[in-house]
Amino acid sequence: MRRYWGTVALLAFAALLGLYFVFIETPRERARSDQQQREGRVLSLTEDEVTKIEIETPTDRLVLERGDGGAWRVSAPVSAEADEGTVRRLLSQLTSLSVVRPIEDVDDPAALGLDQPAVRVIAHRFEGRAEVAFGDENPAGSGVYVQRDDRKVFLTATTAKSTFEVSRDDVRRKEFIDFKPEAVTEIAITHRGRSVRLHREGAEWRMAQPSRTADPDTVSSLLSRLRALRATGFADTVEQRDALRVSGKPRTDIEIIAGDDLMRVAFVAAADGSLYARASGDTLYRLNESVVNALPLDASALRDLRVVRAAFDDVRAVDVERGQERYRVTRGEGGWELDGRLLADEGTREVEAMIRSLTALRGESVAAETPAALPANTFASPAVRVVLLGTADRQLAAVTISAASGERRYAVSESSGPVFSVPPATVERIPSKSALESHLAPAS
Repeated sequence: MRRYWGTVALLAFAALLGLYFVFIETPRERARSDQQQREGRVLSLTEDEVTKIEIETPTDRLVLERGDGGAWRVSAPVSAEADEGTVRRLLSQLTSLSVVRPIEDVDDPAALGLDQPAVRVIAHRFEGRAEVAFGDENPAGSGVYVQRDDRKVFLTATTAKSTFEVSRDDVRRKEFIDFKPEAVTEIAITHRGRSVRLHREGAEWRMAQPSRTADPDTVSSLLSRLRALRATGFADTVEQRDALRVSGKPRTDIEIIAGDDLMRVAFVAAADGSLYARASGDTLYRLNESVVNALPLDASALRDLRVVRAAFDDVRAVDVERGQERYRVTRGEGGWELDGRLLADEGTREVEAMIRSLTALRGESVAAETPAALPANTFASPAVRVVLLGTADRQLAAVTISAASGERRYAVSESSGPVFSVPPATVERIPSKSALESHLAPAS
């Protein structure tokens, strides 16, 4: 047993050394690191403990307060939701304000611009508050003077001051229309004297009077872009709104029904030509007019221009009539087959490119509501007719594409009705039978 005492002693020493590092040296090192970090910052603050921020300039005073749920609001000079991104930047800068170097023996704060600071920031926390004032840049241009509420002065990064040079508009939430796009069931739009009403039917959207299909992607885009509209300015007071002299008749009125909620927004023009929105409450929100002009707000912009309403993965077979040629391609276990003969990779790529182009085909415009509204010979000798089939030969879509008429070509789906103008090159994406026969797989 005596011969193991040395080993036991070494193990005991190692254990004691480990305990020393765990319980004494590591906490001591962490404390030193924390102390160095605190000494390297102007304020000893964490973001979570800040409950209120006051920002004072010679001309304005802004107050931001954290609510019970953690959301920030502007409480002065107006009451409004705060812009969360701006608040995060302010908190991050406030809690990480670095000391470039301390400034000793400051006899005249006015010489550093600290007698009437350009910006004063007061951070309130659960217990007490911390204050910092920003003065002038130092002559070397390497930083800006900052004074703490204990009268100590430091040099900090120049960019820190600009972070707090914010206006009341900067700190406000810019989005002012709030609804859940997926919950919307009805939309009514009156735009420049013309009205359109849409309602959701399952995954589809339809327009009323006359009843037509709306493009679901376009409607979805409209809802998303409305919800994301951002104000570039605000008119809160009666005096501010009166000075704008906005038109009594809105250029655009929109009503959105989402469940039991009804949301209204109106776009109105001011006397100087700028565009504002009126939503809930009295505030007018200034908008970027080019963003509003890009919204699809009339029946023609919302119209469903899909020629084919079928998904690529649902297509199991395709019947093609092109001139005197007729052929069928079928999705088999071994790949695509032409009239029962397996196609090589190049042939498969051509077939799949054809199907993808057809299932993605959209008209450039609606040429007519029915083929009868066009000249009688428009579809007399079509360039091609394609039928897309699903499982059990169920017809998914049947599309006829006219011969070229100058730079125009028309397409009509036998299920949807309208005649669409389509790019002339549409037919080029449909291979001829002879082209596919040149890509048959070698016989095994």
